[in-house]
Amino acid sequence: MKLIECEYTFDNNKLLFYFTADGRIDFRELVKDLASVFKTRIELRQIGVRDETKMIGGIGICGRALCCHAHLSDFHPVSIKMAKEQNLSLNPTKISGVCGRLMCCLKYEEETYEMLNKNLPRVGHTVTIKETGQRAEVINTNIIRQLVKLVIRHKDGDPEIVEMRLDALEIRGGKRRIETKVSKEEEEALKKLEALEKEEKGGDRQEDQKKNNQNRNNRNNKRPNRNNNNRNKNNQDKKDAQDNQGDKNVNNSNKNLKQQQNKKQQNKKQQNQKQENKKQESENGEGKEQLGQKDQKSSDKNRNRNRNRNRNRNRNRNKKPQGQAGGDNNKQSESKEDK
Repeated sequence: MKLIECEYTFDNNKLLFYFTADGRIDFRELVKDLASVFKTRIELRQIGVRDETKMIGGIGICGRALCCHAHLSDFHPVSIKMAKEQNLSLNPTKISGVCGRLMCCLKYEEETYEMLNKNLPRVGHTVTIKETGQRAEVINTNIIRQLVKLVIRHKDGDPEIVEMRLDALEIRGGKRRIETKVSKEEEEALKKLEALEKEEKGGDRQEDQKKNNQNRNNRNNKRPNRNNNNRNKNNQDKKDAQDNQGDKNVNNSNKNLKQQQNKKQQNKKQQNQKQENKKQESENGEGKEQLGQKDQKSSDKNRNRNRNRNRNRNRNRNKKPQGQAGGDNNKQSESKEDK
């Protein structure tokens, strides 16, 4: 067991120890001893070789600080196929980094190399030159410049080596094959690297599963407390709801009383208005009756006057004139009647 680093959490409730080891270690007794010394929660985490170099840091083959220590947050999976795509030498000492695993920088330009390699012909494939129509064999390819080195074999003369751009060639064939010559020693070293990569991936998966199981257990242990808290919250919510309902009922009863009082006042006002309207109607009716009676009396008087006038006129016409005295008397009587 090799201790790499230890640190406290921000709230100082837990102390973390990072270590490396060849195999799995049962460190329960060690955790108890550390807890009795530091009197806090202790957690031991076993890390891999890459995590070790990420924590410690260092300088790579390129002469710069290690990418994992400088800016990388996660480790992406790296394979030997990436080195083959980039046409690198498959010497393990040149491909592997300080940690002894494949370099992380092989992942950076993988997508661009895959895109460029799609159009290039494979070595040993025959292509035709568009301008002359001659057929040539591919010797080598320059991936970045997109150049192809060809051998043109003339019937009468010596073979001619030409380097041409990809646009000037007509290619008939499949996808470019990755063919690299590797010695037996290099093959064995590469196989060891692949095996180590697979072991690390498997170990990371097991650690992730353990962490998930621990988190599940912690959640299960916390569930009863949560249930109790939820019950208390539900009871409080019910009490609050009952209190709110009681307040609402009181408010509703007060509102109903106010509404009833308002209705009574409105009914009283309506009744008073109706009585006032009836009085006004009765008064208007009495006034109309009185006016009608007065009109009838005046009309009766006028009728009687007209009748008396007509009667007197008829009498005067039937009577003979008896002198001035009689005429004067008639005039006086007529004037009186007119008055």
